[in-house]
Amino acid sequence: MSNAKIRIRPMPRGSFLEWFFPFYLILSYYSLPGAGSIGQVVLLAYLFVKLLTQKMENYKIPKYYFLFIIVCIPLQCINFSVYGGFYSSRALNLISLFMYLVMLSTFSIDIEKLFHTYKLVSAISSAAIVVQFFQIFILGQKAYPIYLLPGGYPDRWFLQGVRPTGFFPEPQIYATAMLPLLILLLKHTEYLNALLLTLAIMASTSTLGILCAGAIWLYFLLYSASIKQKIAILSVGGLLLLLFLQTSWFEYALEKLTGTDYQNNARLTRGWLVYQNLPLVQKIFGIGMNNINYFIESGRMTFHDRISAVMTNKGYITSAYQILVYWGALGTVLYLLMIFAYYRNSELKIMVLLLCALTFGQTIIFSGIWLFYVMLIQATLKENNSCFINVRMKRSLRASFRRT
Repeated sequence: MSNAKIRIRPMPRGSFLEWFFPFYLILSYYSLPGAGSIGQVVLLAYLFVKLLTQKMENYKIPKYYFLFIIVCIPLQCINFSVYGGFYSSRALNLISLFMYLVMLSTFSIDIEKLFHTYKLVSAISSAAIVVQFFQIFILGQKAYPIYLLPGGYPDRWFLQGVRPTGFFPEPQIYATAMLPLLILLLKHTEYLNALLLTLAIMASTSTLGILCAGAIWLYFLLYSASIKQKIAILSVGGLLLLLFLQTSWFEYALEKLTGTDYQNNARLTRGWLVYQNLPLVQKIFGIGMNNINYFIESGRMTFHDRISAVMTNKGYITSAYQILVYWGALGTVLYLLMIFAYYRNSELKIMVLLLCALTFGQTIIFSGIWLFYVMLIQATLKENNSCFINVRMKRSLRASFRRT
């Protein structure tokens, strides 16, 4: 009988951020009265402790986001003073942009260590989605979001009970939270886990999630796979397609895709309509962050199109157009400089492309999940890159700057 010992490889030990960030994807949508998002509160507390306790630290300030902040926040203050609409919530919006800069400059994550916790969170969240899928589409029952805090649901959670949501406010948010993990699973050639996650995203019935998942598989097939991996991906993809075509699920998805009026769509085209109707000065400098509803209520902005007539939230536009409308052409150029720098220097460019694609389908920019995406992207940058200003700080408040 062999005396050889079986060695079990332990999970890599990560810092607090590597353990917390995957849970942050869920907690960022849970709020405490008067305190805001639980996820944000925890991150701010961790940031505060880190800044107080460290004696010396190297900060990597995102160069182009820093440029965006120092140019656009003063312009936002001018916009609000000229056009109005400045409330306490707007002040908090602008403060959050600055806090994201501090977090992105202070926090760093090891993506390999985060990967294991991310898989755990995904397994739990995806199991909830699959269970609700069977409840709705097999058993004919309604299934509502699994809210983890006592009390009623927050506003804007999807409560119709006809689509799987799991622990998230709506199916699309679940898909958005899980898509980066799909990229990491394919990068690590964990094709079975990638297949299971893709099936869960399909079960969420999120059209945007399904399209992005398919695009991610295609990207790895074309650009990041060896011949053996291409065969594996094609086999898995063919199996997925066959399974998908045999279900009523395919008919539901096809109906959603073919039944959408893409020329008159609140997500795809309305934002451009809003931007086109702005005066030249506002096209250049924007109207102020989250200020569309104020413009509508004050009579500065009117719409007579069919989309606006049926919309409950008249101020809704997706993030791709929020940048244009809120920050103007100037702010858009500065933001795109940051995205281009990340894309040029990233070793996982599909992550940057995914963030860009998602901005056309939902409101993601400068949110908690946007912070998560940018943290992941920064963790994939090449060692020698041009994305940061390196700052070495001491408690004496002296700093030496070294540009990279």
